[in-house]
Amino acid sequence: MIRLKELIDRMIKGNITWSEYTEILKTERMSGYLFTIWQQAPDQVSEDQVDGDKIFAEIRKKIFYPYNNRPVWRYLAGYAGRSMVAFAFFLLAFFSYNYYLKPTYIIACASPDETLTLLLPDSSIVWLNNGSELCYRKDFMKDRRVFLDGEGYFSVKQSQDVPFKVSFRNAYVLVKGTEFNIKTEGDISEVTLISGRIDFGVPEKDIYIEMNPSDHLIFNTATYQLNEIRNNPQLFDWRSHVYKFSDKPLEELIGLINTMFQTTVRLDERVGGDNYFTGTIRKNESLQDILEKVCISMDLQILEKDAQLILY
Repeated sequence: MIRLKELIDRMIKGNITWSEYTEILKTERMSGYLFTIWQQAPDQVSEDQVDGDKIFAEIRKKIFYPYNNRPVWRYLAGYAGRSMVAFAFFLLAFFSYNYYLKPTYIIACASPDETLTLLLPDSSIVWLNNGSELCYRKDFMKDRRVFLDGEGYFSVKQSQDVPFKVSFRNAYVLVKGTEFNIKTEGDISEVTLISGRIDFGVPEKDIYIEMNPSDHLIFNTATYQLNEIRNNPQLFDWRSHVYKFSDKPLEELIGLINTMFQTTVRLDERVGGDNYFTGTIRKNESLQDILEKVCISMDLQILEKDAQLILY
């Protein structure tokens, strides 16, 4: 009994080891009560039904008198039956929560120098950019929720029974089965929908937005400022380092090219403003290759004049 009191005291103070936990459970009195309670317990207990803080509070209340807060170890022998029953129940709940009910998480990290491709248990695919991290439950098929830090491109397997949810910072994306990209950097989070449909939400501010393909959202998690870009004509796939354009105004495309190469390319005044480019450009393509691709697609020519490249 003295040894048991010492172990219980160490547990309350948080100084107990796993082997000492096991020693408590193996005592004849404790193991008998635990077996009885286990037999009476329901077959399934939800994680939400177990409150660790409440359990500890109840344990302390059972161990100390509520009136003068004096330790009752000296009276434990006289009231062993009732005390041990109550204590066994709460100890069982505590162990069940921490070692059986509390979910186990898997963390996948991409190194600072490389990207990482993940195949989730539901056959969804996630591409993590350099230095990014993804966390999800081990029993993923019961709760298809992931937590993203960094940037990830998702190709999600559709499921009517268990929705797919990506949480990042203080926002989330609810997925219907689609392809999309999420990038978090500092206070700025960006969501780009490639195909399908997703719902963007910020519960704290009751913000809920249904996104369509090519939509792009920029969200400040500190100020809650939100910028919506509908039908974004320019998408960048960091996995293959390819820009994807859909009806990109030619003038805007030329501006992007000038920024990328720090050069001066301009459109001849005879080229109308209603020209749009649809196609792909690799980030490592040369300026000459890009301009030739644009000219072939738009039926234009290149003229070099006064240190400028003119498309006409």
